Formats: sequence, structure tokens, C-alpha cells
Amino acid sequence: MRIPLSVNTLICGKLAQETIINVNKEIFIEKPGGNLLYTAYSHRLWKEAAGLAAKVGENYSEDWITDIQAHHFNTFAVKRLPTEMDIRAFYSFTGEDEYRTDNPQKYFFDLGLPFPKSLLGYTPNPQQLDNRRSGTTYSLRPEDIPDELMDCQFLYMAPLDYLSHSLIPPLFRAKNVSTVILNPAEGYMQASFWFDVPAVFQGATAIITTINRASKLFLGRDRGVWEMAEVMSTFGIEIVVITAGKDGQYLYERDSHKKYHIPAYPAKVVDTVGACDAFGGGFLAGYSQYFDPLRAALMGNISASIKIEGSTPQYLLYAMPELAQARLENLRGRVEEC
Repeated sequence: MRIPLSVNTLICGKLAQETIINVNKEIFIEKPGGNLLYTAYSHRLWKEAAGLAAKVGENYSEDWITDIQAHHFNTFAVKRLPTEMDIRAFYSFTGEDEYRTDNPQKYFFDLGLPFPKSLLGYTPNPQQLDNRRSGTTYSLRPEDIPDELMDCQFLYMAPLDYLSHSLIPPLFRAKNVSTVILNPAEGYMQASFWFDVPAVFQGATAIITTINRASKLFLGRDRGVWEMAEVMSTFGIEIVVITAGKDGQYLYERDSHKKYHIPAYPAKVVDTVGACDAFGGGFLAGYSQYFDPLRAALMGNISASIKIEGSTPQYLLYAMPELAQARLENLRGRVEEC
């Protein structure tokens, strides 16, 4: 039984079943994951209570959902479909920020370990363009959000598809004055969506994206990181954050025209899966408490630094808030105003 929990923040995304071989060759088999959990557990590091929205199949463990709820999340919008869904994901690290998602048999063989039955028949999902008119089994539509979560003041959209990001934010803006933060998906951060993206971004308070995704959107329109941020801000966005892995993050504030480069907090890299999502969760927690873009970005940076030191979203649950706060204070003096 799922117990209602009053929240003012809703996070929408995907849940997954992850198998990870990290840089240290530590193996995590069939663990709950997905961008929704990396975002949510990062958010919890700084601020408790949020609602979660996602779609899962009948084969998704109810125990996993119960465990998520036990960490102060409202899971009423985690919708179980009457069919099985293949939500498996595999990552094998070959370097600090390099991993393979194909041929898992090879990596278990190289380690002299038996191949997990849970990965039989696994093939990575091919990256393809989103469909503008029809969604996928993961797509979230207005009817998927319960009325009890429609009053949330803050909405965070983790990478989903074009349809989800087109439908859900306008719904919240129409019903109340919601702060919307978008983390756009690779499926529509493409040059062929150049004329579609402004309508999706319109009205969002903040956009968080990776430098690789931004570059794909601007493909053929040679732009530097600051110019890309400024152009995206003209789509009706107040705050643009471009994450760049080891190079940290670039923060642009439209109204003040302020530009900040935040260097990545020095951390021992073990596993970078979910790092951008962890940044998003920290940013969300920071902005929803302080309405300060720079402070929010610093909190996101620290969340990402903690995430890359371990594997699976659960690693974030074990992090001490005191550690996060100490790192935050240390990072403040390293910010560069450009």
C-alpha cells in the first residue's frame, strides 16, 4: 500500500534496472536506477520530500517502489502498466568517463565471472530521434499525474521524450504558478528539432543540459558555450546551465546577463552514470529553497561530485549532508564570473 505524502515538488523521469561494472571493477547487478532516482536521491541529500512520476511494467518490483517511498517520496504517480517493460541498462567502464553499453557477455568473461541471467537477450536501446506526435511506453501525459500532485509549486522534468516535455509543463503552468526546470532529452536535442525546441522551452525557469546535447542542437550553427546559452535563453528561459563533465558547469542568467563558470569539485571518479541527473537534483533542491541560481548550481555541482564517487543512485542515500555542506563552502571561492 502506498501512503500519501504531502509534497510541493514533482520530479518526472524514467526508472530502470541497472547493471554496472565501475572503474574499480566493482559489479552491481540488477539494481534500481534510471534518471528519476539519480535526480530524486540527489534532491534528498539537500531537501526531503518530493513526488515522483514515471511508468513501469508489471515486472518492476513493488519492493523497489516501497523502498523509494520509504525515503520520503510520494510514489502515487509511479504508474504500473499491465504489461512487461524492458528497462534494463548495462554500463561497463573502460575509463573514468568512458563506458560501453553493448556486449555485456564480453566484460563478465574478461573478469572470469558467470554471466547474469537478468542480462540474457539484452541489447542497448538504439539512440533515435523522438516522434513529435506519438510517444513511447515511457511517455507521461496529463492524465498520468494525480490531482493531489497538480498543486506542486516546483516541477522538474528529467530526460524523457519530446511528447512528455511538450505536454506536462504547460499543464502545470496553466493550473498554478509553477517553477519548471527542464533537463531535455537527447532524442529531441537535435538540429532537426531546431524550430520545435523553443516551444518546449518557452516558460521554463531553467534549462539544464550537457554540452554534448547543446552541441547537437546547434549542429551546423557553430557556437561557443556562452553563445549557445544566450541563444537558448531567448526561447523564454531565465536560467541556462550547461554541464561539461570534468570542466564543470556554465551558468547563464538571462535578466542580469551574468555568466559563471563553476569548476568540477575534485573527486575520485568511480562511475559517472547519472552525474548530470544528480546535478539536476541538487540544483532543484537549491533553487526551490533559495531562488538563487548560483547557489543552486553549486549544490548541483556538489551532488554530482558525490555521485561519481560511487555506483547506483543508492550511493547518494549514504552521503552525509555535513559532507555536502563542507564541499559547498569549499567550492564557493572557486567560482569564476565571466
